[in-house]
Amino acid sequence: YARGRQELLADRPELALPALTRALVAWQPYAGHAYVARRIADAQLAAGEAELALGRAALAVPPLEQALAAHTGQQARTLLSRPRRAAAEARVALAQALWATGDAPATRQRARTLLAEAEAFYREVGDQPRLDAIAGWRTEHGAASP
Repeated sequence: YARGRQELLADRPELALPALTRALVAWQPYAGHAYVARRIADAQLAAGEAELALGRAALAVPPLEQALAAHTGQQARTLLSRPRRAAAEARVALAQALWATGDAPATRQRARTLLAEAEAFYREVGDQPRLDAIAGWRTEHGAASP
């Protein structure tokens, strides 16, 4: 996983995917353990982000949906918990992937809603750079708030 995340951060998504896939395959037999389940969700999020970076939005949707579901289910009570932040990251990436996969009104509305939910989290934690990035993406893609 770490290698895949490192490649993704270095803007090499084509190298990130094989490392993330290996991590997912290795961890799957242990998915019932909470710690491993969190790692699987992190790897799914990274794999979805890599697919999105490669322009393959349709392939990004399934792992992003899985990551969002897992991180949402793991959310802790504390505002700054990793699952809450990861859920916000998954919402943004999933919204971008959905937006890129088609222009059906329901899909576009879901993307806007996911972005609004992520924005609410980032506002709550005071993460202005993330808010600015979402605002820039919304402007660039004509995705006004719901």
